[in-house]
Amino acid sequence: MKPIRIAIAGVGNCASSLVQGVAWYAAGRGSTGLMHPLLGGYGVGDIRIVAAIDVDRRKVGRPLEEAIFAPPNNTRAFCRDLPASGVTVEMGPVLDGVPPHMAGYLSSERFEPSDSPPADVVRLLRDRGAQVVTNCRVERVVIENGRARGVVARNGWRRRFCPADLVVVAAGGFGTPVILQNSGIPCEPRLFVDPVLCLATRWENALQCQEIQMPFVMQRDHYILSPYFDYVSFLFNKAWRYPARDTLGIMIKLADSATGSISKRELCKTLTTPDRERLSGAVETGREILRRFGAKEQDMVLGTLNAGHPGGMLPLGEREAATLHHDRLPENLYVADATLLPRSLGNPPILTIIALAKRISKRVIERG
Repeated sequence: MKPIRIAIAGVGNCASSLVQGVAWYAAGRGSTGLMHPLLGGYGVGDIRIVAAIDVDRRKVGRPLEEAIFAPPNNTRAFCRDLPASGVTVEMGPVLDGVPPHMAGYLSSERFEPSDSPPADVVRLLRDRGAQVVTNCRVERVVIENGRARGVVARNGWRRRFCPADLVVVAAGGFGTPVILQNSGIPCEPRLFVDPVLCLATRWENALQCQEIQMPFVMQRDHYILSPYFDYVSFLFNKAWRYPARDTLGIMIKLADSATGSISKRELCKTLTTPDRERLSGAVETGREILRRFGAKEQDMVLGTLNAGHPGGMLPLGEREAATLHHDRLPENLYVADATLLPRSLGNPPILTIIALAKRISKRVIERG
């Protein structure tokens, strides 16, 4: 079997853990933490990292096995004796990834762009053996005689048909309903988005930005609260004026009402009156926690309200629970994301989605 060749866009903490993990498991140091040592005949040792891209001067131009430990990375180093990768980190386009208000933060907490010219990313990947299709978005599934025949994708100004015997749509709670509706499959106006709102205060040397996110949760009716460093607000909300090391935050995640929709033309989603009342109560609970911790009311700031985990527009019913295949879908078309969830969980849904995808994969394999 051919190796799995991957490129890394952004040599941050996640990339550091990935590179270390690949080296650790490939060296046969154990399998603890691996859900599947083999998947489809492939193991971790079949992964080949062929390219890496970043914008920070402390990483660009360095070997990948060194760059993953450079600031501002601060994740745990559990495998420092890495073999030579043969990969040098290339300069990528900066775009909007380096917000100007970070300039006043400590060097260890901010990005410092390299002055190297950006690499031609597409050419770089092709030179390393990757097949690259850019600006290509699936628009609809082609259905003929009750069966999915493939997908139509738009590539620039052109459209291309990609034939397939089996189609699995997993474009997320926003993307999947649009593809299904474009394909003539109706969805239901039951969109939930799991609104996330964070509350923070100034706390000197809190160092929450260096800790594991959501180490525990406080469960309440229709919402949870959890310690959380809100990078969205820290990077883009001017009200979050404290340095990262001195910011202490609490995340509120709301199980909102399933009343909304999305199409190729518009997104329609508002918080209902009960949603707003629950969110307001959750904010007050968060304020009380910070007050008891010793924080001052005038130091507390609210973050940016954003959609956490959308889904719900093709909800499974009881009769479909065994098959995980919605009645509206052709027999060889599956959905494998939060679009199938009948309501907001009010909790991070990643494990539920993983379990859903694994069960669907098993059913597909069993059917041949």
